[in-house]
Amino acid sequence: MIGRRLEYCHPPRLEQYVARNVEALKTGREKYKVFWTRLGDRIIRVLLVAVRKPDGELLGVAEIVEDFTEVLNNPGEVFKKIVVL
Repeated sequence: MIGRRLEYCHPPRLEQYVARNVEALKTGREKYKVFWTRLGDRIIRVLLVAVRKPDGELLGVAEIVEDFTEVLNNPGEVFKKIVVL
């Protein structure tokens, strides 16, 4: 959700975990963080990315959530959909 603090987009049990990782991105120690988890029967990848201006000033942190279930369960079908540019 644009404009909402990232820590508040997660269950309370994860707030400190998310805050620690966001802080690592803000300080520049890390450029991105990748996490894998399960959500029911889905396999999810979560990517946290520091968004910075060209001069290095931090604009914020973006969270990208991707459902990789189809890719991991049916790699042959996914390979058929790959477009070479």
